Amino acid sequence: MPSDVATNKKQPAKKKTTKVLAGATLWSIAKDNHVSVPELVKANPQIKDKNLG
Repeated sequence: MPSDVATNKKQPAKKKTTKVLAGATLWSIAKDNHVSVPELVKANPQIKDKNLG
């Protein structure tokens, strides 16, 4: 059976919950979780102001 690496299939992302502290920015949350800001926003469609930088 071929592995996902050999077929270049991406593994589904695991859901992770992060407690957001006052003063946190999308950039700092993304950095702490090793993702880009666009990836963070895409994974959290409930974010209303996507310009929190």
